[in-house]
Amino acid sequence: MIYESSYECGGRPFIPDLKRGYWSKASDFLYAGLSIGFRLDVFALTWIAKVETGVSGFLPAYLVSLASYVVPLLVVKSFLGQFSSSGFISALRLCPLFKGIGYVSLFLNACVLIYYSVFGIIPLVYLFTSFKTILPWSCEGIRKWTQEDVLVSCGMENENRENLCPNVEDDHCEGGCYRSVASSLYFYNLFGKYHFLGLDIHMSWHLALSVLLLWTIIAMVFYRLSSTEKIGQFIRYSVQHIICLLMIFIIRYSFEPGTLAHYKRIFQPNWNDFVSEMSKLPAYGISAFGPGWGLFITLSSFNKFRTNITRSSWIIGIGQMFVIFSLDMLEKFINLHLKSSTEDHYFRQQTQFGSFFLTSGSSLAALEWPNVWCILFYGMLFLATVVLMVIQLHSILTSVFDEFVFLREQKLCCTLYVIAAMAILSLYFSSLSGYESSVNLMLETFISQSLINLLLILLVTWIYGRERFQRDIYFMTSKRFDTFDVYVLRFFAPLCILVVMVQFLHYNHMNFFFEVVVSFLVLFNYVFSSQSTNCFDIFMKLLPWCAIPGSVIYTLYRSQGTLKERLLKCCRPNDWYPVEAEDRLRYEETVNSSNMSHPLTDLKWDDDVFDDQNIEENS
Repeated sequence: MIYESSYECGGRPFIPDLKRGYWSKASDFLYAGLSIGFRLDVFALTWIAKVETGVSGFLPAYLVSLASYVVPLLVVKSFLGQFSSSGFISALRLCPLFKGIGYVSLFLNACVLIYYSVFGIIPLVYLFTSFKTILPWSCEGIRKWTQEDVLVSCGMENENRENLCPNVEDDHCEGGCYRSVASSLYFYNLFGKYHFLGLDIHMSWHLALSVLLLWTIIAMVFYRLSSTEKIGQFIRYSVQHIICLLMIFIIRYSFEPGTLAHYKRIFQPNWNDFVSEMSKLPAYGISAFGPGWGLFITLSSFNKFRTNITRSSWIIGIGQMFVIFSLDMLEKFINLHLKSSTEDHYFRQQTQFGSFFLTSGSSLAALEWPNVWCILFYGMLFLATVVLMVIQLHSILTSVFDEFVFLREQKLCCTLYVIAAMAILSLYFSSLSGYESSVNLMLETFISQSLINLLLILLVTWIYGRERFQRDIYFMTSKRFDTFDVYVLRFFAPLCILVVMVQFLHYNHMNFFFEVVVSFLVLFNYVFSSQSTNCFDIFMKLLPWCAIPGSVIYTLYRSQGTLKERLLKCCRPNDWYPVEAEDRLRYEETVNSSNMSHPLTDLKWDDDVFDDQNIEENS
């Protein structure tokens, strides 16, 4: 055997799970990657994903971003997962010194999944409301629920109730009077004020019930679709339906007044657009990697060993580009329709975040058959959220089962327990303070993702090395990964990531490192209230900056020898081999055995810890 065991570094040797399954079709991996383009937390922050220019500016910038940053990093992540056939924790045995990244990512992914439920519960509430005969945000329906205290709470105490309806003519409203978006105001009307343990909490029982229903649906998906093959089929058919619905809405809004001018603006070549969009090039890679970290590592681990990851990464990247562009077109059509119906007099602060959820209802209500369009629209958003949450949860659970062998026999029970725990924690986001904190959590997610991506590039292209990385990809796919692409990963991709991090820090209007220090102080004086810092926000700020260096120090401490010997030993790949016996044998014949110092066959384990069956599987 030519690989070194992690047993020498103080950890347990990796025992592959040969029953984890593969995608039933190679296209399932493509559909799973394409579904990430419907990542609504990025698109909710319209200053990031919003396409301000036409095709002449957006497409070239996005393609350059794919070639120089997104696709190479997707190849690296796909390589880790497909070669090792394991999730984002066990795949980091490529370099045990940084295996703590996997455990940090596990916590971050769980936090992301909990707050991402916001993008499922809001469409679910609007979906059920759309079945009412009269829509509450229509011109006829808003008069039944608008109260004076609601208008006061939204800062519109002097507004006439008719101004909530974009179709009501208001002659005296010339330039100084702005209408509220009724579907947005309806959302804030759902929150009631409750007293609990001396605290005033703004809570919505509609959202609370939607949280429980959302996680119940996800639990049923995992209960009925227990294998990777079935989950892949669910993702495939769901993405096909989402894309069809998206195209239907774009075609429908194309017949509305003003859309022809917008089409002309999109497809008319413009040099200024090209220059403007090239300056935003790094930001286009944000949505490609999923809401958490390591999602592509786990998704690619279900590929067959010979899958061409470079071609798949390009297909996924280009597919996501068209998804983002289509979503932006639909959002612009909705805003154009809203502007024309209100003569551009409406409160724009209500559309800065979550415009797809809160603003679209008023536009849909003005169409013929408004109930049908609202049901289809919010059903599309809900299905997109469920698909992405299923993928994220499946990635988390698979990574846990790959790393902890004793949990593999209780997969269903562990899955249901995890879903129940996340459902309880997600109830916080049915409160007004929880909803408002979602923006900060999104920003912290992007910063943490960027930091871990930087470390991943360091791990694969520098520590593991260019030659071994290229050798393994050629062995796995029979396709060469160009040296030029490796240098792009080494130098240009980190620069793009740093630019993205600076953009997010600038958006926070605060020095990030000062904010981290403040979070340390707040952590020990945390008191739950609507004014205090969110606990998720605190941990997502602190964890990557503290836990990753701490895990490096702990790994070095558990090793043996001088500091240099420990560092060299902990940076060598451990148990790094294909899990299939035939591929493993060929890999042993390919790799020079002199690169590894401890044959696996010479190692002995404590019988109290590892049984004979596990030793046979690992030998």
